[in-house]
Amino acid sequence: MFDTEESTLSTADNDKKLEMSTISVRLFAELLTHSSGVTREHLLSTVWSEHGLKASNNNLNNHISLLRKYLEELAGLEDLIKTLPKKGFILNKNYRIEIQDESDSKIPEEASSTQVDKNRHFKINKKYIAALLVASLLLVSSLYGNEIYHLFISANAEKIYTYKQCALRTLQEVPENKRGKIVSTVIDTIKNNDIDCDNDNYDVFFYLSGKEQSKNEFKMFSLCRNGGDGYYSYCYSIKMV
Repeated sequence: MFDTEESTLSTADNDKKLEMSTISVRLFAELLTHSSGVTREHLLSTVWSEHGLKASNNNLNNHISLLRKYLEELAGLEDLIKTLPKKGFILNKNYRIEIQDESDSKIPEEASSTQVDKNRHFKINKKYIAALLVASLLLVSSLYGNEIYHLFISANAEKIYTYKQCALRTLQEVPENKRGKIVSTVIDTIKNNDIDCDNDNYDVFFYLSGKEQSKNEFKMFSLCRNGGDGYYSYCYSIKMV
């Protein structure tokens, strides 16, 4: 339960209650109000600038991390707030958000209280996702058709590195002498797209052809959140040409 007037976060399962700072309250209220997605620019403006405070991505990232910590500590909802690379944030659609007004009076800026309940969590088999990723390549590329068809048949993505909580997986064979450079390129792409490997368990799938390996250009760069037990909860693509 999120109470904006009391500046607290609590759960009906026990008596535990967390007190939140004014900034955290405003930030969480904006995230809940725009549960389908909100930009960094909007949050920096409404949470900081409009209140005479210095707005920076560093401040925003720190408070997002703090909110995730609160949610995990209180209710195990560490995956409620998801990062939209290069855009902003979105709430995990596997949870249901209910806005509950305690009175008919006008509520300043945000809802008076919000309850978060788990919805059914749909799972997708990892092998099926790997096949879909390669199948997508078949639709958008004919230049490397034979290579991609072979990948589609095998549907194996080799894990070549672990970066924080993200597993880097290649959809084609990577020469040992090029792995270091390619891993660095993948990590740079993760950072440049604001992919949160500190808090999110992603499997990062990428594909480069022989020529592109030397140019550091991706044919495909996709992420799937690893839900454990051989399943992914959802996937999305950062770059596909």
